[in-house]
Amino acid sequence: MTVSKPPHRPDSGNQQPLDLQSMVEGLRQSIKALDGKSQLQATAGCLELVAKSIEQAIHAKENGNFCAGHSTQFPIEVFWPLGIMPLCNELYSTIDRIIGDNRSSQFLLVPDFVVYSSSACDPARNGRDTAARAMGVPSFGLDRPCKIFTPQSIDYWLKEHLALIRFLEEQTGRRMDYDYLKEVAQLSCRATQVYREINELRGAVPCPMPAEAAFAPMAVYRAWAGTQTCVDYLEQLRDELGERVAKGVGAVPQEKFRYTCATSPPFFDAGIMAKLEQRHGAVNVMDHDQWWRENADWLIDPEDPLAGLAYRVQFEPSNSLYGTATDHAEEVRQAALKCKADGVVHFNDVGIRHAAGGYRILKDTIERSLGLPWATIDCDRLDKSSATYDGVMDQFDVFFETIENSKPYQDRFRQRGQQTHEPRGTA
Repeated sequence: MTVSKPPHRPDSGNQQPLDLQSMVEGLRQSIKALDGKSQLQATAGCLELVAKSIEQAIHAKENGNFCAGHSTQFPIEVFWPLGIMPLCNELYSTIDRIIGDNRSSQFLLVPDFVVYSSSACDPARNGRDTAARAMGVPSFGLDRPCKIFTPQSIDYWLKEHLALIRFLEEQTGRRMDYDYLKEVAQLSCRATQVYREINELRGAVPCPMPAEAAFAPMAVYRAWAGTQTCVDYLEQLRDELGERVAKGVGAVPQEKFRYTCATSPPFFDAGIMAKLEQRHGAVNVMDHDQWWRENADWLIDPEDPLAGLAYRVQFEPSNSLYGTATDHAEEVRQAALKCKADGVVHFNDVGIRHAAGGYRILKDTIERSLGLPWATIDCDRLDKSSATYDGVMDQFDVFFETIENSKPYQDRFRQRGQQTHEPRGTA
């Protein structure tokens, strides 16, 4: 537990709500541009919900609410009963990269306080505390245990969540409504179950999920977890994907390659995955930022919602980065196996040393146990300067050529009932 209480906060004139409003307007323009061009109705729905989440943060104070700047993998469900609107720095930085080119890594609106959890992403902990001090607002850090599912770590993690509640109550002057939190936890658990159903549909051949909606479940879940809005959206997306699976409609007319991401997708250029669909007939069937473990029923005791939410944060996608490298490798293997991948891509983010340090174990596990080709691409999640678009695409060209020339792939391709293309470089 880390608590920071600065002596003062900046005058409200230092806030920059217009920057966030411009982001909202950019999202709305993107929605208009999608009219009649997107494969899924849920694509526009995701952008609209992200825009609404930003707007509710902008207008939190005038609506009698509070605004909390927070990191990813954080239990935002505890915000709703206290009238706190979430503002996720990473989510909005990602959107900024999609619709703009500002490389924004700062909070574009001064929140009432900053909360975060210790994360496998190196900048997350110190960055949030430093940002809070610079803005002159209080902060609280959840100290996440390393071993994620031992009784000792779960007990310690629950105590951290109880301390978080005390901090939020102190900042808002309100008491936690635990009856309301029970409803929130049940909605969040329901959303998790639907999320897993979406993941199962992504494993269908051909994969129904196009690149345009690859980030959609994660974006909506992280902005709206614990609300009926989140459940409704994920159910809409699930039903739309289910209809495509029933009709045999895939993300591309002729699906040729299926790949998973061992870490996060390429946030620094959202067009990469769409280009791979066009250029190679290659579809992203799963990424580790959205892969849930087998059993999504994490709300063991509905009468103890905070314990359930603490478990959920340990249970959710990317959680295996907090455990051992072998556990992480097994989850990556399971995702590749369940989603029938032809290869695995590791976007080697320089800001996540845990993943970078353990990638060789992941690579060996995938290649030895599944016989799948592996590609490591050095990059940064948001900063395009560390990896050029052409350089990344050149690496993908080699990657898919390697897959195509492998006998295991040719055998799988035939078994899928598709006509095998003759490998490049052969007579």
